Amino acid sequence: MRRTLAAVAAGAALVVTGATASQAAPPQGNNDVFDLTCAGRQIQVYSQAVGPKNQDKDVASFTPAFVVGTHEVLVPYRIDITATFQGESFRFTQTKPAPVPRDAVTCTVTGATVSDAPGATFSGTVVVVFRGHA
Repeated sequence: MRRTLAAVAAGAALVVTGATASQAAPPQGNNDVFDLTCAGRQIQVYSQAVGPKNQDKDVASFTPAFVVGTHEVLVPYRIDITATFQGESFRFTQTKPAPVPRDAVTCTVTGATVSDAPGATFSGTVVVVFRGHA
């Protein structure tokens, strides 16, 4: 159960970082959209719930996520997400091995859900930098 919850939490963290930087448009298909609060700004981002590259080592992919209705992406630098599933919680933290830019902001995730993890909820923070134009 603990391993399943760990995978769910890692997947939730990657929800925030799911789209690749080389994509010209938001991903197609069955992708979740979820809410973030970033420095007082309410936004929605597209997600692709993709598991970590290596679940045993909690290796995350720090790729940007698209902001719904804009040409902006969020580039994550720090992830601190807690997944709650069937009464258990698991905290997933990851820090990009790079200096955090001065224009980084902290986004809050509250009660987010993803279709790939029915019944699980996610909360926490992600330190990001906005790139592109609104």
